[in-house]
Amino acid sequence: MFVSPNDSPFAGKEGNKLTAGMIKERLYKEAETNVALHVIEDLEAGETIEIRGRGVLHLGILLETLRREGFELAVSPPAALLKKHRVTSAIYEPIEEVTINVPTEYIGVVTEKMMKRKAQVLSYEEEDGKVKVVMEVPARGLIGYVSGEFKNDVHGQG
Repeated sequence: MFVSPNDSPFAGKEGNKLTAGMIKERLYKEAETNVALHVIEDLEAGETIEIRGRGVLHLGILLETLRREGFELAVSPPAALLKKHRVTSAIYEPIEEVTINVPTEYIGVVTEKMMKRKAQVLSYEEEDGKVKVVMEVPARGLIGYVSGEFKNDVHGQG
């Protein structure tokens, strides 16, 4: 994810820490104690700083903390990190195991949504009107997916 100073017309309305220097200093300070956070400064990118963490929740908590401290940031959408094998040049991506417990009536919608995100079913158990499905999903397929998201779609509201 990339962060930079807020350069919108509304800059300065919500906070008082607006400069790239203040943001960089705070992120480096956070990285000293937050071992899962990596701050990458690209001199060619100007005021933009790349931050890497343990997922959307981890980075979201960091960004909310910064907002509460008075920082104003422009933030890019998150993306999963891909690794390229040195010898074969094959590209690898993180895969997550997802367990879904849902009433039987909703399993079709949930499965369809997850399959669109490249999920593969590992196990499927049905008991007492509920279904437990275990799937493997690429991390990039889970970014932006919210627990309970299917409810609006099932009832025709989403």
